[in-house]
Amino acid sequence: MSLPKEENLACDLSVFSSGVRRAHLTLYSKVILQEAIEVEELPDGYKIFYPFSLQLHLELSLWTKNEARCCPFLSFALDSSADPGIISLSVFGSTFAKAFIDPWIGEIQKNINKKEV
Repeated sequence: MSLPKEENLACDLSVFSSGVRRAHLTLYSKVILQEAIEVEELPDGYKIFYPFSLQLHLELSLWTKNEARCCPFLSFALDSSADPGIISLSVFGSTFAKAFIDPWIGEIQKNINKKEV
C-alpha cells in the first residue's frame, strides 16, 4: 500500500451547497475548535475529547459526516460509550493526512489551554 501524494490532500468544499458549507464551517469554529477539553495524539491521528451532551453529540455527528464528504482522505470515529460524561472524536489517516490536520489540532489545543488558565 502506498501513501497518498501530499498534493491530493485538500478539502473540497464544493461538495456542499453554500448554506451547508456555512453551517459546516460554523460547527467547525464553534464546536470542533471551542468545545474540546482534551487532545490525545494517536500514531495515525488524534483523539479529541468533548463533554457529553446530546446536542454536542448530534453536532459532532453532523460535522464528521460532512467532513468525510469534503475530506475523503480522513477517517473519523465518534464514541460516547467509554466514559458516560465524554464524547471522543478520533480523526486519522495517512502520515500526510495527520500532518494536514496538525494546524487545527494546534488551534484546539490553544483553546483548551486558554480554558485552563
